[in-house]
Parts: sequence; structure tokens; C-alpha cells
Amino acid sequence: MFPYTPRKYQAEILDLFRTTLHNRGHLILEAGTGSGKTVCALEPALEFAVENKKRIVYVTRTNAQQKQVIYELRQITKKNKIFGCPLQGRRNLCPLIKDNPELLGGTPEELSKICTDRKRNTLGNDKKGCRYFKKNCTSDISKVFTWTKNNLPTVEELADYCKKRGLCPYEIIKLLINDAILVVAPYIYFFDPFLRQHLLEMMNVGIEDVLLIVDEAHNLPEYARSLKSITLSLNTLKFAEREVSEFGDIETAEKVMVSDFCAEMKKILLRTKNEYVSEEDALIPPDEIESEIMSSFKISSTKLCKIIKNMIIYGELVKEIKRKKGKLPRSYIHSVGAFLLMWTNVDEHYVKIVNSKPEFEIYCLDPSLAAGVVNECFSSSHMSGTLLPLDEYRDSVGLPSATRMFSFPSPFPEENRKIFFVDDVTTRYEELSKDEAVIKKLETYIKNICNSFQRNIIVFFPSFELMKKMNISLNKNLYVEGQGMHQQELMNMIESFKLQKGGVLFSVAGGRISEGIDFPGKTLEIAVLVGLPYPKPTAKHKALQNYYDIKFGKGWEYTVRAPAIRKTLQCIGRLIRDENDKAAAVILDKRARHFRKQLDLNETKNVVKDLQTFFNS
Repeated sequence: MFPYTPRKYQAEILDLFRTTLHNRGHLILEAGTGSGKTVCALEPALEFAVENKKRIVYVTRTNAQQKQVIYELRQITKKNKIFGCPLQGRRNLCPLIKDNPELLGGTPEELSKICTDRKRNTLGNDKKGCRYFKKNCTSDISKVFTWTKNNLPTVEELADYCKKRGLCPYEIIKLLINDAILVVAPYIYFFDPFLRQHLLEMMNVGIEDVLLIVDEAHNLPEYARSLKSITLSLNTLKFAEREVSEFGDIETAEKVMVSDFCAEMKKILLRTKNEYVSEEDALIPPDEIESEIMSSFKISSTKLCKIIKNMIIYGELVKEIKRKKGKLPRSYIHSVGAFLLMWTNVDEHYVKIVNSKPEFEIYCLDPSLAAGVVNECFSSSHMSGTLLPLDEYRDSVGLPSATRMFSFPSPFPEENRKIFFVDDVTTRYEELSKDEAVIKKLETYIKNICNSFQRNIIVFFPSFELMKKMNISLNKNLYVEGQGMHQQELMNMIESFKLQKGGVLFSVAGGRISEGIDFPGKTLEIAVLVGLPYPKPTAKHKALQNYYDIKFGKGWEYTVRAPAIRKTLQCIGRLIRDENDKAAAVILDKRARHFRKQLDLNETKNVVKDLQTFFNS
């Protein structure tokens, strides 16, 4: 079923996927940008799934990656139709949620409860029901099924089709998924336990019959850590106090009122932040906060446990009251109680942190706590253009030692890409903070490169903070990625940049632009990396490095070097998308020489001249 003439390395890659499936094993694959990983993973998986009555769950990090899977599915199944269905959450698909700002911030569990109530009201002819779900129930939706199976639409195309007919696309997709051999979903649908159970129920399949494909897998370890981590912010405590004002104060234990408890927690949070945090964050001794709470209220640990339990019970009541009113069933009192319950019971896989926002954070050090579920699948394949070192990924995710691991270079001509680096600047944290002249020199390099070429250029900074410090004036159109920029605004900006002939885009290494966005041909010809994207030496990161030292004996390699290499390669990977592209990268950091094994580096003393020579050759 392979729909194309195989490129270099694709025959070997296809064979790897096939043998992994037949051996019921796990595969980690690194293959350069443009090597066709998506189609090479899909074709053998579809064939195997059909022949062996298995189902495929293909998880992606971004909507752009999800679209690519559907596009490849169309090519593979032109002759032999195999149904595959895209999936996104209610937040993106439910027409009523999109029109309600309050609901847009809801968690999957909260939105699920809202949706369940509206459907129940619809079936009971209540005015509080959902007109889209009602149309689903009263219309002949077989035409939608036929259209979907014939056209294999992206989730956006299916949502638009349903919207024009007054139907609920989320409920339509839920029905379609039961017939799908392939389901393409965001990471959260497989790695969040609540949503994974929901997905498997919709598919009517056990996890032991799932063929899992993880795209852009280098994102998975940190994503898995974030799923298991939890924070308690000053704002949450303030909202809890407002909730008390709205729903009434109660005594939790030993005459400790909820309002008094939240007020004291605010004081403890601010006091802890002022005492421990000098820059960004700090570790907190294991029992310090519990001791402060018990001291403040003169209570025992048993009474503290009772307070936490009663806050959770009260929060559940608040959520139920809100739910009956058709509001988002959220309780900040419940959030405080749930956080403290976890805080008082964490094990060695977590650390307790306070940061400058201010927030308390329970940070998960072990991604396998969330990602280890891959071992329950029939088979799993993990692929990315940047996964080195492969053993670090295997160990972090918790895959077995017998996991097959392979790395392939870019299939495109080496002479079409040149990587330069300069040896007189760095973004090393200690040097930047001591010497302001380094910033000035970096600014000069960026100005000279950007103003010397009528070619599209992206400048990747290691952080938004450093980007904001730069004072750079250019004689051409400048586009700047904003921190927290809305997805549609970002995509509109990228499309505008692509239309330029000599535009400049400021972005951040490890961000949305550096991953999963294609810049074919002359839409991007030069990438400038302002330093190397080493992790900032925060307390959280130092704790992670220490944990990996203890667990694997490779703390610095796994938590500092590996992420920096991956982010660097992701940025450079934006440049060459096919055999006709010609482009260059410039790394403004003398530490680049340490990456000679991973990158074919060329030191330059005159970066503008050497770039001109390359493009004129």
C-alpha cells in the first residue's frame, strides 16, 4: 500500500516498523526531517491492524501533525479504503463551548460533566439542552458517516461540515471512532488516565490490542512530567476565598474555618517565596509547609488531614451546586484540598517547589509514571527527527531494555545545508549576567545577518526573556512570536511571514515554531540560533538532574546535554524539507563546538561573507 516511490532509507525504515509489529515489540526511531516517518509508520501499521484485528492510536502534539497523518492516510488508502478518524477535545469541537468564555477554560472532566447534563436535558425536552445534540438525534446522520468514510476529512473539515448542518462534531466523531482502524488524537487522549479510558471505550478495544504510534516523541518525557505535576497559586487561594463568600463558610476541624485556612495559606505561600526564592524557584524542605500550617492553627497532623478531607468534601458540594446551575463544575476550595492531599503524600519521584509567581508546585521527576502505560499496548513506536541519545528516551519513558533503537541521517544532499558557528559569544547564563557587552555583540551579529540578506530568516532565542532584552532595529519586516500567543494568531503570522521575500521572524527554541511547522523552499533560508538552548539552572532542573544521576548515573547527559541537542536540531530541521531546498544555520555560541558529533559544524570568522559564499556557490 506504500503510495510513493521510496526515498533514501525508507525501505529500511518500513522494514523496522513491520518487524517490530510482528515481534510485538517497541521501536524508537530517529530519522531526519523530510524522511517520511509518518507514511513509513502508517503503512505497515494499517496492514498489520487489518490482518490481525488490531486498532491504531496515533498520538501527536500539534494540530499540524494531526493533519499530516490524515493527508498520508488518504494517499495510502486511495485503492483500498481503510477508515481513520481524527479526534480532538470538546474545547475545540463543541459549538456551545466555543461560544462560552467560561467553559473554554474547563478541564476535560469538567466539560464532560457539562456535556452529559446537556444531553440528558435534551432527551428530556428541557430548554437547557443542546440544540446540536438534538439535531444529531433527530437527523439522518448516516449521510455524515458516508461522507466521512469516503473523504477521510481532517478534524477541522469534519467540524465545518457538521457545523453547516447544525450537528455536534464531537458526538459525531464519538460514533465514528467505533468503526475506525486508525484514531489520530492529541497526546492527552492517551496519556491522561481519564481520557485514555474514555478513548478505549469509544473505540471498543482493550489496550492490549492497540498499536501505539507516538509522533514527535522527544516531547513525551516532559509532557508526561507535566501531567503528573500540580501547582497551587496565589490566585487559586484568592478564588477559594471568593467561593467561601459565595457559598458560605464552614468549620473544617478544631474551629478552623475554610476562610481562615485559605487566608493563612496565602500568608505561608508569600512568606515561603520571600524566604527561599532569590530568582526563579527554590526547593522546600519536605515537611516545612505542613509544620507551618500545624503551628499556625496549633493542630496535630491528624487534624490537618481532617481539614484537607473536609475541604475536598465541601468542594465536591460546591461543584455539584454549580453543575445544577449549568455552570462549570469547578471548586477552588476543592483544588486547595486536593493539592494539599497530594502534597502531604508525595514520594521520592516528586519534589516540592516554590516559585516566584508565586506558586507551590509538586513537580514529577519521573515521566514513566505517566508514559509507562505504553508497555501495556500490543506494540509501540516512538519517532522524531531529534531523539538522540536514544537510550535516554528509552529510560525516561520506561520502555524495556529490549526496545529496538535506530537512527537515520537526513536523506537529502549534505551540500544543500551548511551550519556555521562563531567562537566569540555565548548565551551561557553566568556570562550573560556578568557581562553586558555579550548582549551588544549578539545584537550586532543578528543585525548584520538579517540586514545583509534578502532571504527569509528565523532568529531562535533560547528564551522569551532573552528575546525581550535585545534591542535590534532592522530595515525589513519583522515578525515576533509572543509568549502565550493564541494558536490562530500565531498561524496567521507564520503564513504572512512565508509570503515575504526577506522577512525576519523572532521565535524561541523549543517553542511551537521550532517544531512541527514546515517552511518549504524559499519560505525559510537562514536560521540563526542565538546561543544554545541549554536548560536554565533552576532549582527544579537541578532536582531533575540529581534524580537522573541517582537513577541512571547520567544526570547531566540526560537532563542538560540531551535537551539542548534536541532543541538545536529541531530549529535547524526547519530549513531542509526536500531535496531541492538549500539553506544555512548560524549558531551564535562558542559552546557549539561540543556538538561536533551531532552537527557538521563550520567555524566562521566572518559570518556574513561565509553565508554569501555558500548561497553563491
